Amino acid sequence: MELTYTVGKEEAGLELKIVLRSKLRLSASMIRRLKRGNGIFVNDLPVYTNYRVLEGDNIRISYAEASPDIPAQKGELDIVYEDEWFIVLKKPRGVITHPSRSRYTGTILNFALYYVQQQGGVTVHAVNRLDRDTSGLVLLAKSAYAKNLCTGVPIEKTYLALVWGEPGEDRGTIDLPIKREKKMNMRRIVSSEGDRAVTKYEVVAKCGEYSLLRLKLETGRTHQIRVHCSTMGHPVLGDRLYGTEQSLELSDRLGVEAHMLHACRLSFCHPVTGGLLDIDCPPDWIELGQGKWHR
Repeated sequence: MELTYTVGKEEAGLELKIVLRSKLRLSASMIRRLKRGNGIFVNDLPVYTNYRVLEGDNIRISYAEASPDIPAQKGELDIVYEDEWFIVLKKPRGVITHPSRSRYTGTILNFALYYVQQQGGVTVHAVNRLDRDTSGLVLLAKSAYAKNLCTGVPIEKTYLALVWGEPGEDRGTIDLPIKREKKMNMRRIVSSEGDRAVTKYEVVAKCGEYSLLRLKLETGRTHQIRVHCSTMGHPVLGDRLYGTEQSLELSDRLGVEAHMLHACRLSFCHPVTGGLLDIDCPPDWIELGQGKWHR
């Protein structure tokens, strides 16, 4: 992969490494890798990073993307946006976002890697992830550089959830810290010893025994929405880990087999083009505004 930048008048006299960090937004670790691999050039000549640039200098970065340590696997992808840097796709319920020690294949990342390599690419990285039974939008980067550019970029994430009961307030903010219940345990709990977690919610529709909520994350803790909804007394329908006796009884009666949570919107400033990406993706199981759902 190659990146280029022409030095302007305002950068003249700066050390090259400063320009690499501020203008090309390379991380310190990537700069170190480029130095080891002799991948930094000015006017097509290899240089050290303490070189002081001149106005009009043409900086060129050339690096080979590291080979992925997971297998590429042909599989179905529902792509809703793609450019040379990123892919945004709709993940179905029941599919894992990326491999783990217990599951090495059959994930979104395996399928996306196969897709990217068929296009001549090398690798792909997950910028955000969703729980296995949460459906919705997942952002993938086509290079380590693209993923690194997302560091510090605010990404607004909006979810829809069907929850048990009817919240007393039509909107509110849940600000409760979350931590792992026990070491090596998947379950999370609200605890003063946990990391701060903030979720904003709005009631979209009340349907008697259950409600449709729109939720926005200000933090990104594992299971955050599920824990917060359960803690406020309105567990996500179908949630076997955080559900109550009442919510699970209703889930069984309605035939809900997996938690009804969907990442319906991603909104962020594209770190390369500077344009706003605002992507909506309604779930398959809801008719918005009508208080109806279907599987």
